[in-house]
Amino acid sequence: MLVTATPRVWLDPNAADTAQVHLALRNRSRHDHTLIAVESPVAAQAQITPATHDARGEPPGAKSAQGIPIPARGTLQLTPGGPHILLTGLTTVLRPGDAVPVTLRFQDQSVLKLTAEVTGP
Repeated sequence: MLVTATPRVWLDPNAADTAQVHLALRNRSRHDHTLIAVESPVAAQAQITPATHDARGEPPGAKSAQGIPIPARGTLQLTPGGPHILLTGLTTVLRPGDAVPVTLRFQDQSVLKLTAEVTGP
């Protein structure tokens, strides 16, 4: 697994205690992987959130209990409007330029620790 884009934390201008994490995960292996959980010490809760709308512009169904798949030799984009990481109940004031630790957990028990830079609003 490899992070292929700089992880970013986007602050929500309408909710002081909420932020989103955006990044791209590239699966370089021959096997599918599944992102099942996320953690960050700066938030009371961190969760994987599905796309806000599907390809037809409709709200998606409930998030799969199995997590978000990353196909073999494929890339998962965690982006605004698409699947992303939602941090709620921020326990510290975040400012642009701050570094936020984020831990990603996968179905195969592997863990990826990364640091995301705070941007915006």
